[in-house]
Amino acid sequence: MNFKVANIEFLDFADGFFDAIISVDTIFFGRKMEPTIAGLNRILKANGPIAVFNGDYQQGNFLASLTTNKSTYEIYDFSQEQVKHMLLKHKAAKELQKAFEAEGNTFVWKDLMVESFA
Repeated sequence: MNFKVANIEFLDFADGFFDAIISVDTIFFGRKMEPTIAGLNRILKANGPIAVFNGDYQQGNFLASLTTNKSTYEIYDFSQEQVKHMLLKHKAAKELQKAFEAEGNTFVWKDLMVESFA
């Protein structure tokens, strides 16, 4: 697996260069969203995924730009309530670690830890 870092507005890569693209708190640095999305689509292989992690996906007409560029998308909104739930789940799993081990279910405990931000 190889990773590349680039300026989101000046993507100097060949068409279809990437299998997947991940943008963590960066896509909104592009000044114009539609050309930014078009550029990402250009350098992505056909049917390759783009994952965008950002707290405000409505910012900068992001969703409208996806539609304009004929991009399909799914939104996963990790709300504050879900974060609180996951933290509570993590705390409970930590407290029950010995019980899981005593039952021979350490693998279940490890899965709970991973699912809850371990």
